Amino acid sequence: MTTVRDALRPSTLLRADSLLPLLIIGAAILLIGSESMTKFELVAPGDQPLRDVGAEHSYALVLVAVAAIVATIATVISGSRTIAWSVATIAVVALMIFLTVDVPKVGETGSLEDAVLVLPTAESQPRDGFWAQTLATLVMVLAAGTMATLSAEQLSSSFGRDRAATGGDG
Repeated sequence: MTTVRDALRPSTLLRADSLLPLLIIGAAILLIGSESMTKFELVAPGDQPLRDVGAEHSYALVLVAVAAIVATIATVISGSRTIAWSVATIAVVALMIFLTVDVPKVGETGSLEDAVLVLPTAESQPRDGFWAQTLATLVMVLAAGTMATLSAEQLSSSFGRDRAATGGDG
């Protein structure tokens, strides 16, 4: 039986099978945090910011990120390749939401009509929240895809556990 001290040794944490779940969980946390950040700023001609644009997908990425965290923890605990593939699928769903909802809005121009002002043209420019979502979704897809390709033995040896102790599937 491996102790917590053995599992947290630097030699154990620096292995790919141990780093991948940490990367996925970190990316999911960044994805959750990016929902509270400004994703786009509407800018009038002359580079004067007009309005910040926030959540565009009704916090769907928060639900996806929470599912990724839960599935990643389940993968680490069970060593199951099936659950590892579900983490990769969840990451692809996050990427698809990002690509279909947020990316098309970059540089979008059009008229802006507000209760206070009417401008003939305004452009949406990406801000910190957009870049955080970009980084989070790409890291999550790459790390989850890589984790899904690990063998059951590699998955079950994450954090110093042995296969006999976990009963993971193949």
